[in-house]
Amino acid sequence: MPRGNRAGRRRPTTLSDVAARAGVSAVTASRALRNPDMVSLALRERVATAVRELAYVPNRLASALASARTRTIGVVVPSLTNGVFADYLKALHDVLVPAGLHILVSNSRYLAGEEEDVIATLLGQHPEAMIVAGVDQSPRARLLLEQAGIPVVQTMELGDDPIDINIGLSQRGAGYAATRYLLGLGFRRIGHVAARLDPRSERRMHGYMQAMEETGIDHARMTAATPRPSTVGARRRTPRRGAGAREHRGAVLLQ
Repeated sequence: MPRGNRAGRRRPTTLSDVAARAGVSAVTASRALRNPDMVSLALRERVATAVRELAYVPNRLASALASARTRTIGVVVPSLTNGVFADYLKALHDVLVPAGLHILVSNSRYLAGEEEDVIATLLGQHPEAMIVAGVDQSPRARLLLEQAGIPVVQTMELGDDPIDINIGLSQRGAGYAATRYLLGLGFRRIGHVAARLDPRSERRMHGYMQAMEETGIDHARMTAATPRPSTVGARRRTPRRGAGAREHRGAVLLQ
């Protein structure tokens, strides 16, 4: 693959370059970028134009050292392909970016050891807060978050012993409520299909089992689960309902 001549590349654009292009001092250019409300609209536009023309990228590390703020939020999710987390990340961007915050996202791939590593890596960037999906962090991951000295938000589920801020729902309660709703509609053969049995999906399955057992329904042959990721192929291999399913109204809970 052809590669350019690094020695012939231009040096990075500096704040002094932006200030010179805008016809202001470096201090004024810095103020226009960091605290735009402190300068006039005309001056802000001149600096913004210079930034665009010179493709200037602020040195966030230097800014953080000077102000003790990074304006970044670390986010850890277990998957980047699951549609639930795509919506989750969009919601975070919709709220945090307009507030002037930057989001650093890492994927733990449902692995406890990897979650520990990405949490340590994100904390090394000195974020102002951490947002993590779930409440089942390993002892090391939990210790890292507890000692970080910043706000920590655990999401997607409610836990009995949150690290700091906890926003979510009862996964077991959700599985129970969904099953009770189907039972209320008259369904009796309610199957439950689950893939990638992380702690949250296991608790939803337990909620399903509780609702079925309270109604006196044997669910042993109506439950299919696998620790493997959810795929079309995995669904095809899931055992089908037996011939008895024709005798009653049936439904399937997928997760």
